[in-house]
Amino acid sequence: MKKRIMCAVIASAMIAASALSAVAYADDTAASASESSAKITRGVYAAYEDKDGDGKFDDLGDYYIFEDETAGHTSAPGKGIGLPFAAEQNGAESVFHFGGVEDTTKAEIKALDGGDFEVTFTYESGDTKTYKFVFLAGADPETFSGEDDNYADEDAVQVIITKGVYAAYGEGQDTIADYYIFDDETQGHTAKPDTGLGLPFSIEQNGDGTGVIHFASADNNTPVTVKAVDTGIFDVTFTTEDDNSYTYRFELLPYEDPDTFEVETEGLLTEGVYAGYISSEKNDVFDQLGTYFVFDSASEGHTSAPLLGIGIPFSVEQNGVEAVFHFASADDNSPASIIPLGDSDFLVTISYDDETSTTYRFIKIEGADAATFDGAKAYYGTFEETDDGLQLYNANGIFGELVGSPMADETGLEINYAMPLLDGLDISFTFTTSDNNSKTYNISYEGEIDNDTVIVDLGELLSAAGVDGKNVVSFTVHNNDGGTICALGFVTESSALKLNINDPSAVDAAVDSGNPATSADDIFAAGALAAFAGAAALISRKRK
Repeated sequence: MKKRIMCAVIASAMIAASALSAVAYADDTAASASESSAKITRGVYAAYEDKDGDGKFDDLGDYYIFEDETAGHTSAPGKGIGLPFAAEQNGAESVFHFGGVEDTTKAEIKALDGGDFEVTFTYESGDTKTYKFVFLAGADPETFSGEDDNYADEDAVQVIITKGVYAAYGEGQDTIADYYIFDDETQGHTAKPDTGLGLPFSIEQNGDGTGVIHFASADNNTPVTVKAVDTGIFDVTFTTEDDNSYTYRFELLPYEDPDTFEVETEGLLTEGVYAGYISSEKNDVFDQLGTYFVFDSASEGHTSAPLLGIGIPFSVEQNGVEAVFHFASADDNSPASIIPLGDSDFLVTISYDDETSTTYRFIKIEGADAATFDGAKAYYGTFEETDDGLQLYNANGIFGELVGSPMADETGLEINYAMPLLDGLDISFTFTTSDNNSKTYNISYEGEIDNDTVIVDLGELLSAAGVDGKNVVSFTVHNNDGGTICALGFVTESSALKLNINDPSAVDAAVDSGNPATSADDIFAAGALAAFAGAAALISRKRK
């Protein structure tokens, strides 16, 4: 279904000559008026009639030049002659006085989309006539005359968006959805109000309100229709490849220069915890977790090493895609570039004083609390789509090597502790899915585990947590207590996945699910592994 998007705008009549060359004429659709007490304001309006009675207001009857809301005059097309009038506007109970106060012509005024009006006059004789008043955005009430006009000539209609900075608003929105910066009538770029990022575009404007815009590439062909609403204001409708449409209202910002315009942005990296991946092969595959960057706010935070937790404080100055980090001391100045890959995914290159640099892939850990996060108690991993299927990357932390590259449903997760676990273990696994939801599966075991390695069947773990491995994009392992993890890894030996704990009934497992964006958790417990179908032995001991 096609969607039309409208919103509130602000305009300045002072920039008509430099910013807009636009003349609108009535379309051939039936006027569908909405009851309104809106008043006709200063401007020139072409009054179209429906002479054929087919619902199409396409015959130009007269021009109405409003000096303000209370007074004006008419001007006949091709002749210029007309009558002065005074207007008492009150919606359906308006009165016009044509030629003098003795005339009292009743008028019903209804507002239409795009700044137009439907006006029905009831004359003293009892006759009625309905016009569609179409606002002529390029006409000046001070100088306009119907004598030499050509506004009724379709070939003369010009609706052109010219050089300038335009704020684009969406349906029902009073906040800016995008900026469109026109370098001239043929090209420009967009800029997001929160990041300043955008796309270059070229545009072909035909002058009749139609055209084609090419975002980023000439291969992109997006049809557009442009309707002049007021001085410096347009309704611009984009039609997508699947034949859907959306409309922005463009408002010219008269004091902004497109040659120098920049969006004032807040930091792209916001409060939260980011897993900072590096590329072990120095390519575009970021498969090794380097460190966590914990942002207490957009301007300060600290690092936290995986499995160890140690790190250094930092402050940071962000300006959109550029930043400067100050590690440990304000005297340190480490510039950084930030490239967004997604809503919570960034490439961050930090350059240091010794002329070296490190590129990280920052992935924000949904649900992680910056105030309590400790790298020694959590480990973050990602699932990646490869030619071989869904793979798990970078799970063994400080040793910097991936133990195999197993399929998500064919592997075991190996957790190595510094020493045997005398008081059992308490681990939770949080899986984040591609629809930005998460499910957490908790495993606790009360009792001695005399080996320093615990292996979890990942396939059964996913099944027990109620998630499809193919829908999982990341996971977090939380070591809640019960010993210190010294390494994580993946194993593929099938025999290692079938060992059972001596007393399965002693294992307490629970799943919670919720949307990390709202922190709305729906926790339920099953009490024992046997309560989960297909979850037969999730924890085993690996004897050496």
